[in-house]
Amino acid sequence: FNNVLQHAQATSAELNISQSKNQLFFIYKDDGQGFDMKTNKKGNGLFNLYERCKIINAKLDIYSQIGKGTTIKITLNLNQHE
Repeated sequence: FNNVLQHAQATSAELNISQSKNQLFFIYKDDGQGFDMKTNKKGNGLFNLYERCKIINAKLDIYSQIGKGTTIKITLNLNQHE
């Protein structure tokens, strides 16, 4: 959320957390300025997010387009340590 305040210029942002039987989902969406996924360099915020997801073996998907906001989806398998 710190990146949203500093960079996105969003007027709204939401975080939805849900769970299926074996997975936990975090879905973040904003209506900010977005960025070009092909040319954007991983700044500290995105790099930290990738690294943290890697540590907990979660899947990270980031979708963004200039002028259309950003969506970030993190999927964590709950039964991976059984």
